[in-house]
Amino acid sequence: MKRQGYLLILLATLIFALLLRAASGYAFQNPTQESKNKNAQSAEDDQKNILERTVRSALAPRQAQVFGRPYTYYFLPIAFYHFDTGLNLGFNTHWFSPKRDAFLYRLRLQVVASLRNNHKHNFVFEYPQLADSKFGFILRGEWERTLQTRYFGLGNNSVNDRELTASGNENFIHKDFYVYTLKRPRLKLFLTYHIFSDIVFGFGGGFQSADPQPRANPGESFLAVDRPFGYLGGSGKHLAFKMNWDTRSNRVFPLGGFHTELSFEPNWAAVNVESQTPDGLQKQSQNVTFSRCTFSDSRFLQIKSNRLILANRIAFEAISGAAPYYEFGQFSGQRNTRAVGGSQSLRGFNSRRFQDKIKLITLTELRFNYRPINLMSESFGVIFIAFFDNGRVWQKWSDLAFNDVHSTFGFGIWLNWDNNLIIRLDVGHSKEETLFPFLRLNTAF
Repeated sequence: MKRQGYLLILLATLIFALLLRAASGYAFQNPTQESKNKNAQSAEDDQKNILERTVRSALAPRQAQVFGRPYTYYFLPIAFYHFDTGLNLGFNTHWFSPKRDAFLYRLRLQVVASLRNNHKHNFVFEYPQLADSKFGFILRGEWERTLQTRYFGLGNNSVNDRELTASGNENFIHKDFYVYTLKRPRLKLFLTYHIFSDIVFGFGGGFQSADPQPRANPGESFLAVDRPFGYLGGSGKHLAFKMNWDTRSNRVFPLGGFHTELSFEPNWAAVNVESQTPDGLQKQSQNVTFSRCTFSDSRFLQIKSNRLILANRIAFEAISGAAPYYEFGQFSGQRNTRAVGGSQSLRGFNSRRFQDKIKLITLTELRFNYRPINLMSESFGVIFIAFFDNGRVWQKWSDLAFNDVHSTFGFGIWLNWDNNLIIRLDVGHSKEETLFPFLRLNTAF
């Protein structure tokens, strides 16, 4: 509740600042009073201009050359405090070639680390055309060490028992009973071929590993108590076949169009298991194979010019074979999405709240472009949204039914920095959380 309280204060402060900024544009001033204040404010304005020039210089786009090719790049320092991870520091940078579409020929890099050793680093490099052919490639990499990874068990009816995590209860175990640390590096490379201007076929592969780290006392960690297949971690490799049909006007904040993706990934993994030996229990690797098929469709409809946008995403994924549990907590494809639950799939629930082999989510947003504001001579678009999310998981195909669907709703306020970066604050409501805030540097879809 303390975390939610502080984030709600942040939200209220941000809304107040935006309204104050908007009101200042329509305020009427007394000419006499304005003349009296002009000289008194001149010295203060000079000092403000120094700060403004400094910040503007840091945020403004810059020019550089890499291997003889001109690039434009943005650089955004990141600093924030989180109650679970402490002080986080890092940066987000976006490089693109000005001679091409900024979001087809790009390099995006984000590095964020906390003083408590929480890490979230990722990069994307896209080269749409090799030697002016229809071939290109996409390289993606991630390295995460998430202190607050949650595991509530498998299935659509997994239980979040607050009596086990709230001190003072008779059945109290630990406040972080459902929490563990997960270290997960991933690397993907796709070779792409443009069948048409909007339709791209991709073939590639990747490597990934998972290292779950429950609490030292096994009885205080539900992951160690439940012991799902893969709870000791593992590594693997996969091939990937995908088809993308993308007509979005912009990848960061689309005002129209759609993005449909279909992908198929066969996987080969070495999963760590415990085996009984004459010397006792020992960790060994078990080779398994599984496959995942993912469908995702995002659509953006202009209701009133560019001011009011209706956005919707539906995503479905099925995993077959002996997959470890940590593969259930995300949608694969061009952009990995944590599911089901969290800031990208079911806002109002904890991240990965519901996990299993088959999963479905729908996200619907009404986005209102309020008006742009200038902060330190940089233009930021202000966007208000209302959203409604749904999600469900199944263990096998015979269980497929559409009862017991989990739903959330909420609102958010976003800042759009020059169509290159979204700063997003969403607050969701569900049957488990009254107000659950998320602060992110991208849209949910």
